[in-house]
Amino acid sequence: QVMPWQELAERLQKEETSVLCVVNTRRHARLLAEMLPDALHFSSSMCAHHRTAVIEEAKRRLAAGRCLMISTQAIEAGVDISFPVVWRAVAPMEAVIQAAGRCNRHMELAEQGKFGSVYLFHPPETDGPITPLEQFYREGTMRLKDLVALKPDTDLEQHSVFQVWSAEDLEVAHERGRLDKLCLMTDIRYERFAQIAEKYRLIEEGSPVVVHYQTPSGETPEPCLEKIRKRGQALQEYYRFLQRFTVSLRHANLQQLRTAGLLDETNFPGLTVLHRDAYHDRFGVILPEALSPYIVSDPRAVDWDFGDRGWDLCKE
Repeated sequence: QVMPWQELAERLQKEETSVLCVVNTRRHARLLAEMLPDALHFSSSMCAHHRTAVIEEAKRRLAAGRCLMISTQAIEAGVDISFPVVWRAVAPMEAVIQAAGRCNRHMELAEQGKFGSVYLFHPPETDGPITPLEQFYREGTMRLKDLVALKPDTDLEQHSVFQVWSAEDLEVAHERGRLDKLCLMTDIRYERFAQIAEKYRLIEEGSPVVVHYQTPSGETPEPCLEKIRKRGQALQEYYRFLQRFTVSLRHANLQQLRTAGLLDETNFPGLTVLHRDAYHDRFGVILPEALSPYIVSDPRAVDWDFGDRGWDLCKE
């Protein structure tokens, strides 16, 4: 049964303890977080410095006794954090297991004689075209829903359950010709991992974009960007410094921002820099169709004036 966003937000708000809610898309994360003003937001729409600051704040709130956090799957990628309660949008089994790994991660509840709780919910459907990756993800989601419906007492902690699941995933992909087009089944069978990595890209590679974010200590990319602008080139050390101020965007999203006039691709050699208004201090990169509630002016009507003031914008 689909759980409306408003109902989910209310249930999360009513949780008496700290809770992490993991959803499948950045748009879902932002939409839900907008309904919960006090919740922390975490997604790959944020640069590394921004994500680090949010994790540190989450740990501070957890230590203080109450933290509500809304995240995409980005929280599942090597982030060492633990919540007593985790809500997870229904997804393929491997994604659910990853999210469950953020619940009572260090067995901290054992001292109180308690267990962590993980809840699955079915979010409303997302509009828009479905990419092959999304289709594959949705099929995995439907398979998990069927498994839970047929065998509600399935213990996902049993390694044998995941072994069967993974084998079925490969068989489905094989039957539909998704893997053998590149002879990946043979590479997988003989564990040719280098060849697999070279041939197969499950997630579309993105393009790095420098964003305007100020760290809690006051560090920003502006001084470095100004040096690059004046020199007409970027030294390797500049690239290293700016790396944690970048967000990787899909090519389609990059084109959206380019069309809306939200990218500077000329003033900083070798770099693409995002307009200030398109980076939100809570949600990170905001794509054009979602900008109106946050933007202070129409970026296409703003003149770019770098002068001696660096990245300042003027509307004279």
